[in-house]
Amino acid sequence: MSIIVVGSIAYDDVETSKGHRADQLGGSASYFSLSASCFVPVHVVACVGDDFRKTDFEVFTKNNICTKGLEVLSGKTFRWKGTYLTDNGQAKNLETHFNVFSEFNPTIPHEYRELDYVFLAAIHPELQLRVLNQIKKPKFVVLDTRECFIQDRSVALQQLLQKTDLFLINDDESYLLTGHKNPHDALPLIHAMGPRYIVLKQGAQGSLVSCNNQVVSIPAYKDIDVFDTTGAGDSFAGGLVGWISQNDTITAESITQGVHYGTIMASFAIESFGVERLMSLTERDVSKRLESFEKLISME
Repeated sequence: MSIIVVGSIAYDDVETSKGHRADQLGGSASYFSLSASCFVPVHVVACVGDDFRKTDFEVFTKNNICTKGLEVLSGKTFRWKGTYLTDNGQAKNLETHFNVFSEFNPTIPHEYRELDYVFLAAIHPELQLRVLNQIKKPKFVVLDTRECFIQDRSVALQQLLQKTDLFLINDDESYLLTGHKNPHDALPLIHAMGPRYIVLKQGAQGSLVSCNNQVVSIPAYKDIDVFDTTGAGDSFAGGLVGWISQNDTITAESITQGVHYGTIMASFAIESFGVERLMSLTERDVSKRLESFEKLISME
């Protein structure tokens, strides 16, 4: 099985307590693709500028990621600058330059349109819907979003939720969408909007998997020397969707197991700057960390 992902590719300028990196490869599609490609081939739909480095194209092609859906437009690649040197350790946006991404009008290559597994990374819902409408008969659609798109109460977002199988959301987004802070009050309301499965990401507290009126709690991976959390959520999604696609089984149990893999992939991503650690991962690295993580869960 293979995955199609639509999202952003960017150059990031990031400052954390561990140091500073400028012009590092980032963006939701980059983190997701490199994480998911540890399990299955990935087909990326995104755009970059004509300043996009050849070596970064090679990062994708060397990691089982098809770039036929990666458009090169005249201008500069999307750029983001942020710092994590804040009181709460959360990212503070310093600069955002959408550049060619503001012109992005995704057209799906014909060979992508038959793919079964679709990940819609957190970009504007109208772009997500435009992509989804070009996929013939997707078997499993996974949607991510952001607070700003929920605040806009986008019609496209509501349409997407009706076509979504698995919705990835965090506590703040859940509250904005439903008006309820308690997940056990919010989750049924989100299910009523369309998604059969929901994964509620809770940062250092782990995540909740919700399906069929049952909620399973999964802890975060502990004892990590954190360098850069920029791509944690998309790396999590890559591990989750990658594992499900590899096994081609969609049940509450398989999604729960996929969350185990997502948690592991996110833990790898944040122990380096940018995508550095994801680029060097081996199958043994993943299986070894998963084994220790599942031992921890069984003890708890």
